[in-house]
Amino acid sequence: DDDHSGLSPTPGGRAPRRPSGKPKLVALLDKKRTQNMTIALSKFKRQFRNKFDELWAAVAELSTALDAEALERLKDVVPSEEERRTVTEWLDARVAALQTSSENPTKQAAVLAAEAQLGLAERFTLATARDARHAQHLDAALHVATFDARVDEVVKAAEGVSAGANGVLDSRGLALTLQRILAVGNVMNAGTRRGGAHGIRLGSLLAIVKTKGRDKKTTVLDYVVGGLMKRGHTEALDAVCATLPECVTKAAKISVAEVERNLGELKIAVARVTRVRDQTFGPGAAKFGGTRRGGSASSDERDASSQNPAPPKPSEAQASDADDAKIAAYETALMAANDRSAGGGRGYGNAKRAAAKHSSATPSQKTPPVADLAKAAARGRRKARLETFLASAKARIAWLEGSHVRPMVEDAQTLCEYFGEDPSTYKNLGSVFETLDAFLQAFATSYKAAVRRSQTEKKLEARRRQSAAVLEKRMSASVEARAATGAAGSP
Repeated sequence: DDDHSGLSPTPGGRAPRRPSGKPKLVALLDKKRTQNMTIALSKFKRQFRNKFDELWAAVAELSTALDAEALERLKDVVPSEEERRTVTEWLDARVAALQTSSENPTKQAAVLAAEAQLGLAERFTLATARDARHAQHLDAALHVATFDARVDEVVKAAEGVSAGANGVLDSRGLALTLQRILAVGNVMNAGTRRGGAHGIRLGSLLAIVKTKGRDKKTTVLDYVVGGLMKRGHTEALDAVCATLPECVTKAAKISVAEVERNLGELKIAVARVTRVRDQTFGPGAAKFGGTRRGGSASSDERDASSQNPAPPKPSEAQASDADDAKIAAYETALMAANDRSAGGGRGYGNAKRAAAKHSSATPSQKTPPVADLAKAAARGRRKARLETFLASAKARIAWLEGSHVRPMVEDAQTLCEYFGEDPSTYKNLGSVFETLDAFLQAFATSYKAAVRRSQTEKKLEARRRQSAAVLEKRMSASVEARAATGAAGSP
């Protein structure tokens, strides 16, 4: 018979459930906060298998495995300073308790045992606390990941403004319309202080649209458009309706000031990445701490760092060279250890001999430990990626400013002058395009009405000609008939 002495039956006669062997994890953070972290971190499970130290290492190395969306998701759940302190204090207390227990484990074993008791969100918080520069690393990674998309946005916006401005300035049909409006207005205002004008101001365009003649139906714009069509400018007017409204409407939705601000933010982003690079590999790298732990630098510090970078210290330059030497030595050792012969069984012997040679070498000849070399390799990758990004980003910003933003500003200023506005008000070009958009809508209405009138007039003219032709034919037939009758009745 089976031994059920360890189980007491329930009143219903069923044996109770055996206790689960899975230990209950420690929850230290707010329940809702833990849920949000768990959902966000589940997206990284396949890549990093909940090894959050590797996740933060990938962020620091600017790994392409983390796109902008993933970095934004990570940014939303970065633990606060209070949360990091809560988890680290619990870990310290738990490690101390384990070390004073009867098992008396080593500190490393105690730390591993304590971490195994933590939930997913708490382990992520602990890994975040171990990386004192996680905020700077994440900030730099976000700037790198989003830089190209932000440049494309500025390019698209600048091109939209320039297209709208150049469309207005180059439109022959619009220029003919404005010239004709000016002439009509001077005739109507002859003898008044408004007569003899040399141009049309932007504010008067909408007034012209609303001004009507004696019939209380026809506007000045209707009269001008109809007159231009009679003079044979239909093709130029048709081009205004076909292409101009679309580019002006798009330009009206773009803020010139925002385009310039976005360019400035791109420059700030490059300056912040430069600061991170300098803190790690250049000035101040060995004495990081000028900002709060986990915090970001102030704008004054950022500007000072980007505009007046201090020269690198000799010790730091030597450390960088030493890292390169370590990587080269490590690669040489690995190649020698893994140089297997055709028999396939001597690789381990090569590695063993390499290890023995390493242990018997003098300190200056020893290859550094693998962990140290891995850190040096990661440092080298990060430096290379930072340098590559900064070189490319600075070149792209110079190209963006020279070929898009500056020409956009010049086009905006020219358009302001075209309508008699102060060029310095170009940042408010959106209101100019909004006024032009309303005017063009009225222009399209007047043009369509003029086209309909023209078509109606052509049809009436065709009918008149047809009727005249029929009448003429009938009169000719009548005359011929009379002539024939007269000829027949004569002796």
